[in-house]
Amino acid sequence: MVSANTSLLRPITRDIMRVEMRLARVVSETYRVGVEDDVRWFVIGDDDTVFFPENIVTVLSRYDWQEMHYVGGVSESVDMDVVLSYEMAHGGGGVAISRPLAAELTRIMDGCLGPHENLYGGDARLWACVLGSSMDIRGDASGLLAAHPPAPLVSLHHLDWVSPIDPRIPNRFDSLSPLLSAYRADPGRALQQTICYEKTKNWSVSVSWAYTAHIHPWIVQPWELLIPTRTFTTWSNSSDDGPFTFNTRPVGRDPCERPLVYFLDRVEEVEGGPVVTTTYSRFRPGKSVGGPGLERL
Repeated sequence: MVSANTSLLRPITRDIMRVEMRLARVVSETYRVGVEDDVRWFVIGDDDTVFFPENIVTVLSRYDWQEMHYVGGVSESVDMDVVLSYEMAHGGGGVAISRPLAAELTRIMDGCLGPHENLYGGDARLWACVLGSSMDIRGDASGLLAAHPPAPLVSLHHLDWVSPIDPRIPNRFDSLSPLLSAYRADPGRALQQTICYEKTKNWSVSVSWAYTAHIHPWIVQPWELLIPTRTFTTWSNSSDDGPFTFNTRPVGRDPCERPLVYFLDRVEEVEGGPVVTTTYSRFRPGKSVGGPGLERL
């Protein structure tokens, strides 16, 4: 779809970016050109957002699409939430608009853009117009993905600004392939964390399904394993100490204080039953660090 001409919209100043106006108007323009009667939701994201459709459907099924709903997530970086809002769904993570709200936005959108010309980004302008009628990090995202909350994985975004999520694959987008392959086998389990212990060896094992597994050759309390390690920085790149909108823990400075790390190698569906097995291969960054462990899990 080609965006409509916005040159006649007023008031417009040199400070407002027309590309942001077009982004804010995506939902209303899509609705205006006509949609099928069975369309219930409009989901938008950035050009570097990867969506997981089955899980989006699961999340949106909790809402009555016949009511006005604006669904999304806030930024993970507090500095961005302070600049914008803790009530704004950030476009990178994806924003879902119910059909009735899309109809209302179509009616009011052009009139509400002018008064909000000082806001940053198309998603902020969309949020402001909604009020008139919620992955912002950089660097290595593995620490966050290894301790994903117990909720469906619906999107990954800003992939241009994070390291390849699988460090064995240098291309950012190609590094998504193992995760996407496993996701297709069992969408609801992607990145769901499981913790177990091998008591005879004093091992603590944390598995983020379809992505990574960590073995600590010592006992680590479950509450600690549930907290993401700070392998990443805030979106403004100001500090790896945050602040973030969730608890974090530091990466051990001594390699001996870090877990043995494995990444997904393959996923297989067992013939004759609804069983899926995953195999993970050990990752050794730089010089290999010795210690107990298996080469494959």
